[in-house]
Amino acid sequence: ETLLNDPTLTEVIVNGPHQISFEKQGVMEEFDDCFLSDFTFKNAFEKIQRLVGVVVNQENPFADGSWGHFRVSIVDQTINQSGYLIS
Repeated sequence: ETLLNDPTLTEVIVNGPHQISFEKQGVMEEFDDCFLSDFTFKNAFEKIQRLVGVVVNQENPFADGSWGHFRVSIVDQTINQSGYLIS
């Protein structure tokens, strides 16, 4: 939530529970924090799917939508080597 509340960020990329990056003023940076566990990441992933109104799975491995003023892309673990991806 810290990143989502920062109006100076132009993109947030979550590539699994331990790899979070963000773009600020055209520069990609790694975020120092991560999810507590795979379980908490999976819960957040499922919550974002509900908020965006999409479902990703093996049959539909990616989806795009919007959430508030954010454009959201979600990729299922079946096609992303690192697991679930949220951008």
